[in-house]
Amino acid sequence: MEIGINLDNYTDPMVDLENLICDYGKKREIGYLKINPERIPVIISEGKAQAEIDRFGEHMITYPLCGSKFVLITDDRAISQDLKDLALRGNAYIARKQSGVFTALDLQEILEWLLQLCELEYEAINSDAGRYDTYVFEYDENRGCWE
Repeated sequence: MEIGINLDNYTDPMVDLENLICDYGKKREIGYLKINPERIPVIISEGKAQAEIDRFGEHMITYPLCGSKFVLITDDRAISQDLKDLALRGNAYIARKQSGVFTALDLQEILEWLLQLCELEYEAINSDAGRYDTYVFEYDENRGCWE
């Protein structure tokens, strides 16, 4: 699988995951995972991700993921939500949440998220605005978060 990298000191539009594991190891915190259903995932440094998130302004919204250990950060205009599903059709960032603070993911967590994204319901939705791809997260009432 290929992934992009956009860190403070290194950028690669597309790198193979095997090379990434050899370069960084699995337990080193790297950055946030930037996802968009129409593009390849990108590991982005915390500083760059936060600058992009700040541009969301009042439209920034967060959703707890996987038992609230992680958080999905996005623009509320990139989300469609009903009672049990959350459909992402634009840019979003996955970060770890520790004591109310967002922190970078390590490579092991990024790999786990990439596997989970492959398993997510990935759909093409038709609307009045046109056809667009989306990731669909389902709400887990027992855990109080999206999976």
